[in-house]
Amino acid sequence: MISVQFYGVLATTASIFVGILTAYLVTRLSDLKSERARLRRRIESIDAELRVLRSRHGFRMDWLEETENRWEQESAEENVDNFIEFNVGDEWDPHPDDVSVGDAIDGMLEHRDMTEEDLIQHHLDTVEERWDEIIDKIQPRDPFLLSSNISDAVIESDAYTAAGWITDALWEIYDREKYNSNNAEVMNIRRKASQLESERDVLVEQYETLNPKQLNEGIRATIVPITLSVILPIFVRFLHELGWVITVPSILAFIEPIIVLIAWFIGFFWTLYFVWERISNGDDELPNSPLSQESLGE
Repeated sequence: MISVQFYGVLATTASIFVGILTAYLVTRLSDLKSERARLRRRIESIDAELRVLRSRHGFRMDWLEETENRWEQESAEENVDNFIEFNVGDEWDPHPDDVSVGDAIDGMLEHRDMTEEDLIQHHLDTVEERWDEIIDKIQPRDPFLLSSNISDAVIESDAYTAAGWITDALWEIYDREKYNSNNAEVMNIRRKASQLESERDVLVEQYETLNPKQLNEGIRATIVPITLSVILPIFVRFLHELGWVITVPSILAFIEPIIVLIAWFIGFFWTLYFVWERISNGDDELPNSPLSQESLGE
């Protein structure tokens, strides 16, 4: 009877530290799930911020591209306008019956210091739109009418210069400032998106590291103390209760409880070793700063 009670005490005592081990694993699992949930929420928040940034980036890039295209078209119109005003009928004065749009384009390249790389489709479109004006300027004219038209053009040009030039200059300044502001905002959006993507990569790596499967080793480790320190004493006591025991000489009767006790201690020390290994493997030290004096050249 003393031997049977002894086995019961061993099983009861072992169940306490096995319960502590199990509680550790359950707490660890709960912490892992909680941390993974927190990381997942942050990743989802970053994804939402990135979607907003991509939308803003796309909108501003469209505006910048439209502005650059408008500037190219305005530059093309200015090239054609200057060519008509300063070169057509003077430096470039072919016979009106032997000239084509292509000839006008070649003349503009020659007299406006342009290259073929500077040409865009809008140059051709503008020349075609103002073709009648070009033909009109290279038509032979009466010298008296020509001087009268020139005087009128000078008056109109002076009137335009007084008001139109200032308006155009102010609009160009405003347009350029608005372009620079949007371009700076695009750079800021890209920088912010890059930071968020870097943070997301780190969080995803942490999320994958906190895999509950890493506790499988700990769960398997509980099998040893449960088997040796709980199940074995209970099983031996159960055999004694049923009378399924082997009769041995009294001198050898102490072998059975010693074997059970040794197994119990193995399970006990196995549990202590498991806990000690988890504690001693914890790396609580912070990494060194990458901005050391040597790296900064100080």
